[in-house]
Amino acid sequence: MRVAYNKKDMNQSLREFEFLKDLTNEEMDYLSENVIYRELDNKSVLYREGCKVDSLIFIFDGIVKQVKCGSKGKELVIRFAKAGEIIGFRSMMTDELACTTTETMSPLRAGFIKRDCLLEIIHSNTSFALNIIRQACLELEETQKFIVNVAQKQIRERVAEVLIQLKNVFGVDEDNVLKTSITRKEIASAVGTVPESVIRMLSEFRDDKLIELNGKKIKLLDIPRLTRMSYSSVYAI
Repeated sequence: MRVAYNKKDMNQSLREFEFLKDLTNEEMDYLSENVIYRELDNKSVLYREGCKVDSLIFIFDGIVKQVKCGSKGKELVIRFAKAGEIIGFRSMMTDELACTTTETMSPLRAGFIKRDCLLEIIHSNTSFALNIIRQACLELEETQKFIVNVAQKQIRERVAEVLIQLKNVFGVDEDNVLKTSITRKEIASAVGTVPESVIRMLSEFRDDKLIELNGKKIKLLDIPRLTRMSYSSVYAI
């Protein structure tokens, strides 16, 4: 659904994105005028793996997950993205087919900007072009981290890291309960294992007084220990 969104508000929303900081006022106005603003419901698919992505997507509010399908049809959650982040960058810039499926995990407000519009600004603003390169490096770093997690970390460490990621993305309430009802299957997809292993590991975390479980709700009892458990020196790649 496309909805009205005045240029002043759009301009202000875009200013929240760090990599746009070097745009001139004229360039920001041009960008604002070319944004297609949409509001999407929970569990809406923004694009599917193997499809063409011709727009950069700015997340103004809400959360999405990016899922990659393995050779045996197994889905892996490789990233959670929240307000202030962008998605679809690599596929849009390289003009390649999307390597992930992106789906909302909450109601979403987003802006879609066509590739040609961004390229025009890149050609005229070298500082912005440098920021785009930095953004590409950040995406590469996230991919490296995911590969390290699956290849080298134990399941216990990976589950701990996913819990910390969920805290950072979704937040916690005043009692340190995650502000999301995520299924064991979704956690398993993010960890790269089967739901049974996640259920067993969460039970161990509960017995170790790291978390409390109440249905799909997870309360983090010892965030410092979970953080230390999730840490790996191999991140210094």
